[in-house]
Amino acid sequence: MADNIETKQQDDNGINVQDLILMSNVIRVSQSRGAFRAEEMELIGKLFSRLENFLKTNVPDYGKPKKTETPTTSHPDDLTKEDSEQTSTTSE
Repeated sequence: MADNIETKQQDDNGINVQDLILMSNVIRVSQSRGAFRAEEMELIGKLFSRLENFLKTNVPDYGKPKKTETPTTSHPDDLTKEDSEQTSTTSE
């Protein structure tokens, strides 16, 4: 029983591949929304590159669209005014 508790605590406190994927996505979204200053971009870019290289090396299908996925589309917050007008006219 003590072994199960110890294993669970290690899992709760550790970082897994899903966490690394989340970190990569947070960097990507933050950059696209202008969250970083220019002088910070080199360091963040190096971290992002290391994360991406690790994920591509260690996660077999990382970065490849799944067969059931549709092509990536923009997040609704990233739509321009023209995109939202076009979307509203096509959905009527």
